[in-house]
Amino acid sequence: MPRIAALRSSLAAACAAAALAAAGTARAQDAAELLEPIAAALALERVATLIVVGSGSGYEPIPADEYAKLAAAAAPDPARANDPLYVPPPPPPTRRHYRVPRETRALDLTSRTLTIERERGEAIERRTVGRDAPWSERHRYWLTPHAFVRGALAGPAEVSAGEIDGKPHRVVSFTPDDGAEIRGFVDDSDRLVRLQTTIEAGGPITVETSFLHWEARGGIEFPTTWIRRENGELAEVLIVREVDARAPR
Repeated sequence: MPRIAALRSSLAAACAAAALAAAGTARAQDAAELLEPIAAALALERVATLIVVGSGSGYEPIPADEYAKLAAAAAPDPARANDPLYVPPPPPPTRRHYRVPRETRALDLTSRTLTIERERGEAIERRTVGRDAPWSERHRYWLTPHAFVRGALAGPAEVSAGEIDGKPHRVVSFTPDDGAEIRGFVDDSDRLVRLQTTIEAGGPITVETSFLHWEARGGIEFPTTWIRRENGELAEVLIVREVDARAPR
């Protein structure tokens, strides 16, 4: 009897392991199946580099000392606290707007790098985010449609359910090496509409990039409006004007 019980236990453990393996395979297949139309629209198999040119706006955080002065200047008047007609002033904004007449983003899927060149007034800001950069910078590479889809297809990725503004979406999640989990939201039209992750910059910050207005550009389907938010606050808006998708050499 003990031998029979041990055999049953071994069989049960083997069945459980097989079920877990099958479930993992199913999740991977679900992610690949879900991302297939997005990869086709992006022409992922024939794109090695991508150059995106546009314009838009930036919204940078106001320094703490400057914000304290603005908040003090906008503080309610205690002498009028009991005045029923008194409307206290609104709190000052936490971010300052600036225009971006031209911005170029060069994405290299082979080296996993992203170079951003941004005009701001008379100055030109340029930075390259490489694969060895800290996650607080490197996430910018992964929060692009091509990088995310390629990374998720390489897996392992999982599929779950989520919502945006109360509307159901399918969510593909995976974690790049030495990074945080990235969640990609797919709508019922098989469009990738949002990417979301978390970074550390003086505390945890939830970063999300929303993609709107997918159009045919440069021989691929591509979102022409990008909106970045940090902890829910508007940080960047990019209106895409040109897309240059280049095949491997």
